[in-house]
Amino acid sequence: MIRILLAVLMLLLPVCATAQAVVVRSGAHEGFTRLVLDMPARIDWRLVPHDGGASISFAGPPLALDLDAVFERISRDRLRAASVVDGRLELEFACACEMRAFWHGARMLVLDIVPKPGPKPETMARPKPRPLVLPGGVVPRSFARMPLARRPDATLAFGGYKVAEIVDTPTVPRGAPDLSAVRAALLEQLGRAASQGLLTPARMKRATPATPDPAGDTREARETNAPSAPEPEAVLPQHAGHINMRAQSSIDRELVPLRSQSAVSSGQAHCPPEDWVDLSAWAGEGPFHEELGRLNRQLIGEFDRPDKGVALQLARLYLHHGFGAEARQVLALGDVADAQRDILREIAHIVDQDRDGPHPLLLRAVACEGPAVLWAVLSMVTLPQDLVFDHKALLRAFAALPEGLRRALGPVLARRLLQAGHSDTSDAIVRMIERAGRVDTPDVALVRAELATMDQDQATARSELDIAVAGNSTASAEAVVQLIEQLLAKDAPVPFDMAELAGAYAYEYRSTPLGHRMTRAYLAALAASGAHAQAIAEFDRLGIDLDPGHTENIAEILMRQITRNADDVTFLRHAISERFGRAQLFAPSLSRAIARRLLQAGFAGHAYRYVEPGLEGHGERASRILRAEIALVQERPRQAEVEILGLDGQDVNVLRARARSLAGDHATARGLYDEAGKKDAAARAALFASDPVALSMVADPVLRDVGDVLRQATVKPAVADDVTLERSRFLLDQASAARRSLERLLETRPAPSVPEG
Repeated sequence: MIRILLAVLMLLLPVCATAQAVVVRSGAHEGFTRLVLDMPARIDWRLVPHDGGASISFAGPPLALDLDAVFERISRDRLRAASVVDGRLELEFACACEMRAFWHGARMLVLDIVPKPGPKPETMARPKPRPLVLPGGVVPRSFARMPLARRPDATLAFGGYKVAEIVDTPTVPRGAPDLSAVRAALLEQLGRAASQGLLTPARMKRATPATPDPAGDTREARETNAPSAPEPEAVLPQHAGHINMRAQSSIDRELVPLRSQSAVSSGQAHCPPEDWVDLSAWAGEGPFHEELGRLNRQLIGEFDRPDKGVALQLARLYLHHGFGAEARQVLALGDVADAQRDILREIAHIVDQDRDGPHPLLLRAVACEGPAVLWAVLSMVTLPQDLVFDHKALLRAFAALPEGLRRALGPVLARRLLQAGHSDTSDAIVRMIERAGRVDTPDVALVRAELATMDQDQATARSELDIAVAGNSTASAEAVVQLIEQLLAKDAPVPFDMAELAGAYAYEYRSTPLGHRMTRAYLAALAASGAHAQAIAEFDRLGIDLDPGHTENIAEILMRQITRNADDVTFLRHAISERFGRAQLFAPSLSRAIARRLLQAGFAGHAYRYVEPGLEGHGERASRILRAEIALVQERPRQAEVEILGLDGQDVNVLRARARSLAGDHATARGLYDEAGKKDAAARAALFASDPVALSMVADPVLRDVGDVLRQATVKPAVADDVTLERSRFLLDQASAARRSLERLLETRPAPSVPEG
């Protein structure tokens, strides 16, 4: 058995040692050149600068660095060459540059090649230096002999008293000073102060695995010798000292925790510790009522002061079971504004689905791993389309939530993911909600309807919307709006009872974004159901509570429905009187629809007002063609040809032919009709042009007979001396044939009836 295990281990060793591929990408920016390494995860690394370049080494398994695309987007003015030597990334600079490295996001290592800063000129006079005075009035002679330019720029405090203040001078000696004596004297005096409790030695920090810190970078990036360039939103300390020792008094000791709390609470911490946001671990050891009673008994201690630790546990217990307001009330007892309590307050607002306040601390954690990414996504009302986050970590964190929170937050989360284009993750959230069985609440049914709509499954979407509409919640109102909008998009009638339901929701959610959207759906549904008079009356009543932008939008919706469905009298009353506003307030497509119906009703002048060339959007082809039709109805053929000048197409040729016929040029009109494929219109134009050749080729036998008559009529008549009985008979027969042809023509094409007045 041992041999088998050893054999399996030997087979797996090459797999474990396989190098992980890392692509090195590049980009040229103004003032620096950037290299980006897409690492598998954050690992320890070390940057070692050297003359003319730098090298970067990585801890852990070897990495297969892919350098093929390094010089595709950059020139060699700053980076001359890049290579991999023994697992290290060797970079050779082509300028007097230096390297700055930092982590971005969860696993992106950024290397910036920037020019070295030049020396700063000394232009200001410095104050006169004062010697270092140690306790007892002792001034070390070795320190006094040290060149001023090499003395440490620091201020030490012992017991709250200023001990020394040393400043630089612009004078720099040429020789290198001997600091050994100074070091010995300084350490002797500092050792005495430390033994008296006036100094606290600072522990040396060693490189540790990458963990988030308040500055948004990793400890490892700050503790190696690599110069770290800050991310855009990160804040770095001002001047980090290089002496591994610090001096502080009792006052300083009290201020240190306050400074650390304010730094974290100000928003520098991007990835909070996992136990700060892991609601699944906050249930306690017993049932809710037992844990609640125990923590409430321990909450108030001696002198009626609340125990901050117990208050934190109680707030976590409330959040685990979905009581956000109660958690905020408990957190207010401690009256401490540290980062953890601020994050818990933001989670409490999310649990209560309170959208009033922003959530800046959670918002910064969207690039983190673990439960933080779930709360970061929930903190956004709308997810950006290009937002990148860890979908698997979000699903794991959501699956670990209690069932009550999954059902409360799941539909909201699923809809936001779906609106951002993450349909697979949204569908996975819905399946987690229904892990114990199908859930037919309005919220979940609305999400299922939106997923079915995205999959083009209209039948399932309609059935799910019906389930959501049957409820009585905000999701039910959303479902009513979506159902009405789908029916309107299909030009389908809306049931009157659904329009009345939308009116009830519009009143309930008035003065809110959903209420404005519901009001538009309500009025459009009334018009689409045929209740145009009621829709107009409701528009007059509700328009007072709407701002001008919403009023114009609803007026356009109503006019569109009246144009599509209303009878002629109702339509003409509002279109001619401009009851809902002038033409420039409507979209060009709606204005053209109104003008088309007015033109068909015989009101060409009123139709022209909706498609005038000076209106925005009416220089398009459709509006120009409609203006040409109006000009033809008004018997202005030249204006019609001007409107369609420069346009092509069969419909344009038909309009040109109509204009030519109206102008009396029937021969040109016949040719244009032929090009457009309008054979009957071409034959009619040939008849008006009295063209026997063209008439002899038409399909209508009556017109062909007319063409024969016209051709015979073109024969030169005989002179009076040549008139014979035979020719007279021929002329009589020809006249009889012409009469019969004209009679058949009148029978097949009766003249329009003229009303008697």
